[in-house]
Amino acid sequence: MNKDILFTNGCSFTWGGALEPWFRFVDGKPLGDIIGYDATNFVLPDGSLGKEDVAVREQLVWPHHLGNLLGCHDVVNLGMGCGSNQRIIRTTLDWLTAQDRDTLNRTKAVIQLTEPSRYEYYDQENDFWTLCKVDVCQQRGEDQDIADSRNMSRLSTFTTTEGIYKFITDCMTINQIMTAFDVEYHMWSMEQPFTNNDLMIYKELLDRSCSWINQTLDMSVCGSLGSLRAPDGKIPCAPSSSCHPSVEGHEMLAEILYFYMLANF
Repeated sequence: MNKDILFTNGCSFTWGGALEPWFRFVDGKPLGDIIGYDATNFVLPDGSLGKEDVAVREQLVWPHHLGNLLGCHDVVNLGMGCGSNQRIIRTTLDWLTAQDRDTLNRTKAVIQLTEPSRYEYYDQENDFWTLCKVDVCQQRGEDQDIADSRNMSRLSTFTTTEGIYKFITDCMTINQIMTAFDVEYHMWSMEQPFTNNDLMIYKELLDRSCSWINQTLDMSVCGSLGSLRAPDGKIPCAPSSSCHPSVEGHEMLAEILYFYMLANF
């Protein structure tokens, strides 16, 4: 059956982090026209952020471009800025569960994994999943200082070794979910968690067990993420201080992923 639906998930690299000047608008004008496309702080002098145009944002990022390259009629992008692998797994499971068999048969999934220390927790009172990472705790209905203090306390004990085991677990979980739903999938990651040589055996396990486009882009011919940014002075480009792909970088990233998919599957 023709795979004409592309399902994607990830963190801000999939959502469109640092592209706010292009997809946020004020009175119909892109935010970049007001604060500059090289801005690193996407806030207007009055403290407002402008209004996000989801359709514009989703057409800027790699899932849209990859969908075009694959000839997909529908592209689902569940990426979320500051999101964790825990969130990626949860929302992927929710989406797959909600589909009928015909939709699943037509679906190809590409999952971008993120840095393993991130996590989320469910706030039942506000029916909200709080997103947490080392410098962010996006919550509702709680004193922000208290939430930030608890987040930092939790992360203060997180170690590289714990991160490796968590990354392994997350990868194997995605593999099992996709196998259970019989959905073709591929994974990729900007992170390289295997810094402990004693645990390299588990990298080999993931290579054998999971459908990787690449282990990490840093380990592939793609080069480092920095190479995905447009050259200095060339517009459009992501802010020079951002680690996120630029507008052009997302197009390049889609081409790289497409190349790996053609070469390896």
